[in-house]
Amino acid sequence: PSAALVELVGNIAMVDGNGVDVSRGYDIDAQIDLVLGYSGGSAQILSVQGLADSGLEVVAVFRDQSGQVMIPRPNAVSAYRTDGERLCLREEGAAFEQAPLPPMSFAILLDTSGSMRSVMDDLRLAAHGFLNDLPDTAQCYVGAFNENANFSRGEGLGEAACSPRNFNLSRLQAAGGTNLYDPMRQGYAWLNAQPADHQRAMIIITDGAANRNEHEIASLESAKGTSVTFVYFLGAREERWLRGMADNYLHHEGSLAPQLEPYFDVVSSAYAQQTVLQLGPCESP
Repeated sequence: PSAALVELVGNIAMVDGNGVDVSRGYDIDAQIDLVLGYSGGSAQILSVQGLADSGLEVVAVFRDQSGQVMIPRPNAVSAYRTDGERLCLREEGAAFEQAPLPPMSFAILLDTSGSMRSVMDDLRLAAHGFLNDLPDTAQCYVGAFNENANFSRGEGLGEAACSPRNFNLSRLQAAGGTNLYDPMRQGYAWLNAQPADHQRAMIIITDGAANRNEHEIASLESAKGTSVTFVYFLGAREERWLRGMADNYLHHEGSLAPQLEPYFDVVSSAYAQQTVLQLGPCESP
């Protein structure tokens, strides 16, 4: 949102369902004309669609004051138009917490080049944990890459529901160089082919620079489409182009084991604990 809109919203005396002030941690969707807040932490709007009766269905992630993803109490949520009009939740508390999650698609790319040899056990363990923590609505496309991309179902990879039992990562072996572009292109093509109502994300774990076809970066950015891209970059090699592609980027050096599993946990929690809520005009007292 523009600075002027942020200032306008800052002048709204927003409160939650209990009358508690919400003066920080709120999110603004200027296109839909929605301000969403949470008095116990922060709110992030993921998607909004209009309903036939002029209401709104919002998919959001809420975090407590420590940054942990959670499902808030309905009366701790605030929703406003940017002109100060208050919106109200339509559902009761029980329905609010049990709202079904939207369908999701994840492309997960794991670097298996030779330089990853010492961290392969950590990589497998964290990836299995991530697959286990995703909701039942999620579909995954898992690939490994070194000099070549591999999405073979016969080797425990490929497309399946996001569950560890559907992927055999124990077969992954570290060897060869690093070619990121081909697997990313395949991953984005798969994501773009998923139904229009799917949330889409690519997750990349790598410790090396792309070493082939650098002239294709621009077309790769175009192929990304609306897919959110998470990058966990290990080491200190060339990384500038990855920063440009990533929506969320974490650069890590040192021991991998204590860091990789929490990273997967944060990402999976954010998707698995999304809150779906319906908003409409508040009833007159």
